[in-house]
Amino acid sequence: MYKLLKASFFRLKKNKVFWGIVIITIILAISFLVNSMKNEFKYKIDSILFNNIQIIGLFIAVFTSLFIGTEYAYGTIRNKIIAGHTRRSIYLTNWLVSVVAGILIEFIYLAVVAIIGIPLIGGIEIAVSDLTPILLEIIMVIIVFCSIFTAITLICSDITLSTTICMLLFIMMFIVAGSLSTVITSKETIDTTYHDENGTLYILESKPNPNYPNEMTRIICNFFYHVLPTGQMMEISGQINDLSGKTVDTNQNSKTSSVTTVMTYALGVILVVNGIGIFIFNKKELK
Repeated sequence: MYKLLKASFFRLKKNKVFWGIVIITIILAISFLVNSMKNEFKYKIDSILFNNIQIIGLFIAVFTSLFIGTEYAYGTIRNKIIAGHTRRSIYLTNWLVSVVAGILIEFIYLAVVAIIGIPLIGGIEIAVSDLTPILLEIIMVIIVFCSIFTAITLICSDITLSTTICMLLFIMMFIVAGSLSTVITSKETIDTTYHDENGTLYILESKPNPNYPNEMTRIICNFFYHVLPTGQMMEISGQINDLSGKTVDTNQNSKTSSVTTVMTYALGVILVVNGIGIFIFNKKELK
C-alpha cells in the first residue's frame, strides 16, 4: 500500500484538476476579503474564515470523480490488481489521497484569508477553545464528502457518469439539508411582532403553527439532517454564526453537545460508507 500511496501522491502533485481547484479557492478567498473591504469591513475575519465550507463539498466531488475516474479510463486500476495489489488497498489509497486533497484545499483557503485578511480586517475574535472543535468538525465532514464520492467513483466505472452523479448528488444533498433544516427549526407558534422606536421587540399575538411537525417527523428529519454532510456543514455554520455574532451563551453543555453530535454522525457515515464501498468494489467485475 505504501507504493500505491507514493504513486498516488506523485500524481496529486502534478494533477491539473487539483491545482485548478486550488487557484479557484485562492480567488474565492480574495473575493470574500475584497467584498468585506467594499462594505467598509462589515464582514469580520471570523465569518470570512469559514465562508467556503458549504462549497468545499462541490470541490471534493469534482476532484475525486476526475482524479479517481482517470484510473478507470486508462485501465490503471486493472493494472494495479494484475501487479498484485489488493482491491482494499487500492480503495483505501484513493480515499486517503482524496482526504488529503480535500483538507489541503480547506487549509489553503484558511491560510489565504488569515495571511491577507488579518492585517487588513483585524484578528480572529473566536476563542481558540471554540475554534479548535470547529476545525476538527470541518475536517471530519470533509472526510465524509471524500468517503461518499470515493465510493461512487470506484463503484461507477465511467468517469463522465461518476462525475455527473457526484456533482448532482452534492446539489441534491444541499437542497435536502436546507429543507430538513426548515422543518427542524420551525416554531410551534407564529408570532406577530413589532419594534418600537427604541428597538425593543414586542409580541402582539401568538398563534399555533399549523405546519409544525409532530415529534416523530422532527426526529426523522433531525436524523437525516445530521447524516447528510451538507447538513453537518450547516450545523457548523450555525455554530460559527453564534460565535461571530458574540451571542452570550453560558450553556457550555449545549455547545459540547452540538460538536459531539456532528462528530458522531460524521464518524458513523465515514465507517458505513467506506465499509459498503469496499464491499461492493471487492465484488465488482473490472473490464
